[in-house]
Amino acid sequence: MNSKISKLVSRRQSALEKNLEEFIRQAKTSKVFGEEFNFELNVWDVTHVLSQKAKRTGTTIVFSAWEQPRPSANIQPKWLLEPFLSFSKALVIYEYELTRKISFMRDLQALRAISHALALVGSVSPTDINFEILDAAQLAIKKSYSVSTAHGIGTSIERIASLLDEKGIGCTQFRWRSSLHSPTYHGRIGEEFENRRKEKMPSGEILAALGHAYYSAVDPEDIVYTSMCALLLSSPDRANELVSLPVDCESPTQGDGSLGYSLRWWPSKGALPQMKAIPEVMRELVRNAITRIKKVTDQPRVIAKWYEDQLSSHKSYPTKIYLPDHLEYLRSKELLTRDEISLLLWNDDTQDLDVWCKRNNLMTVSKIGRKSLHRFSDVEKIVISDLPRHFPYSDNTRRWKCSELLFTLPKFSSRLRRPSMCLYTPMDRVDLNYRLDGKNKFSIFAKFGVNEIVEGEISPLKISSHAFRHYLNQLAHETGELSEIDINLWSGRTSRGEAYNHLSSKEISDRATSLLGESLSSLPAIRAYPIQLYARKEFKRLGIEAGHTTDFGYCVHDFSASPCEKHEDCLNCSEQFCIKGDSVKQENLKREVEELKQLLSKADAAAREGVYGADRWMDAQKLRLHRANELLSVMENPRVLVGTPIRLTGQRDYSELEHLRSIAVQDGMITSSVIQTSYLEDESTAIFSLLAPGKTDI
Repeated sequence: MNSKISKLVSRRQSALEKNLEEFIRQAKTSKVFGEEFNFELNVWDVTHVLSQKAKRTGTTIVFSAWEQPRPSANIQPKWLLEPFLSFSKALVIYEYELTRKISFMRDLQALRAISHALALVGSVSPTDINFEILDAAQLAIKKSYSVSTAHGIGTSIERIASLLDEKGIGCTQFRWRSSLHSPTYHGRIGEEFENRRKEKMPSGEILAALGHAYYSAVDPEDIVYTSMCALLLSSPDRANELVSLPVDCESPTQGDGSLGYSLRWWPSKGALPQMKAIPEVMRELVRNAITRIKKVTDQPRVIAKWYEDQLSSHKSYPTKIYLPDHLEYLRSKELLTRDEISLLLWNDDTQDLDVWCKRNNLMTVSKIGRKSLHRFSDVEKIVISDLPRHFPYSDNTRRWKCSELLFTLPKFSSRLRRPSMCLYTPMDRVDLNYRLDGKNKFSIFAKFGVNEIVEGEISPLKISSHAFRHYLNQLAHETGELSEIDINLWSGRTSRGEAYNHLSSKEISDRATSLLGESLSSLPAIRAYPIQLYARKEFKRLGIEAGHTTDFGYCVHDFSASPCEKHEDCLNCSEQFCIKGDSVKQENLKREVEELKQLLSKADAAAREGVYGADRWMDAQKLRLHRANELLSVMENPRVLVGTPIRLTGQRDYSELEHLRSIAVQDGMITSSVIQTSYLEDESTAIFSLLAPGKTDI
């Protein structure tokens, strides 16, 4: 007898799976990444959508597994498993539709960690995600990444958990929070602070090594990269801003129009374009560096311009290869020898041709003896297909064409680094950091044989391009000549630059002491006013438990006992004291009177037009104006001694019942005879009392 065992699924689990299927279905129908977008691929090329300044290479989103976050061409890739794979893809689409973010690195790291945590319990379904799974993913992140990186990934896990709740997919029934906090730095003292400051800025050895490399550079690439370091040491700029400099970046004037020497910069992160004046001590170096760069990049810009000129309204991409004048004869030939191809590419008979032919699958048409022949048209197609990804622009922000950029380089051969005769490439923002990393063979420091000795061992020098920005900001803070606002403007920042201020507590204290000492002699004489202090028991003897200032005097209400019953209606309160002769408070009172008169005039016009509530507001403000005028008359009365405390009396206490009754009268629900309270207890009596004339201890 055949029997079939069916797995029972709870109603809740069924609902979770249905919500997951609907979430994935909606993502598959989205066109946010373009009409030709293929959801089923595990590597998405989103270069045309995600705009990143000075990023010349493509932008991809890779849905790889936790065990292999960066797939290699030599190793079989490991992908996320279904249905978590489709959920991850749907989440990326949903996030982009919602936020238009330009990087999903943290989200993918978070998804890989969650997938890893699910695998530990034998699951691959997002519907099984619960607090234990999220905690396990967080623990994996904490063990694998630095504190600051783990904090960012933890924040992404929070967003994913929130999405699971919002879409009814996961088993988390209340908000999950990450416990991975951002790194905390304890003050500006001690060894920890000194080490942190040292890591952020270039050492003396690195600066000396860069100077040696700058004056020793002969190869085109070395000339460009060492000159870039010189430019970054003259102005605190980002690497992506540097590689986006136009060729006409120099200006003989400064930002205010005066004679000098400036560079035109287009800061990133929201700052406005500006002209940055180069310090006089650095001008000659900067001029020399730009001249050196142009000698290397002039010809690539000519090549870029030639290709750009081929474009027209009916021609969106070049069809012909650029050839220098002395090689133009090759265009008329149908077949090329390998030597001719080598001349066409690098103007040299080089070993790199074998690598180039193999990588591009160049077919051999025929042979003459031992010489292989190749079609010119095949070579031409390969070269044209190797033009920059964002041709004719340098990146997908489409701000600059390659022919307009200072850092448009020749494309170099892979082995001998020969400059191409027919191809060019705009510099990427990561290129300089690659050349400043002493661990690779193309490093500036490795090429010139400069190392440092750490604990008796030789260690390669290493620095990031951002360290120069920290260094110049630190110099600006140390000199004390520029304010924080000036330094932020110079650096092209729209936010506070606390992360770039590496002054220690002692340095800040010493500067403050120095500035104070210099300014004391120039301060005008300060008139000393006699101040008499009173003990708390003296206040208690007068019946005062607390006190604070108001616009017109002093309030003695004890807020520890009860809140303010007047809601800052100080003119209608008996707990306010005014002091005769206080000119500041008296001026405040005069302004209050003038303002009340103007408001009453407008309210009167509104009441005549029948605006609801205007008449009741007028009644209340008339009382306020009346009391203000009475108080002002006392303050200006020459018979009242200066220093006399004045306490307001005859105030009208607020009553909710009275308020409701006044509304009922206004609406005609009851007659006014029901209300017995008047705004003034006795308008013929004074609304103030003078307490102990001449005393000033209140």
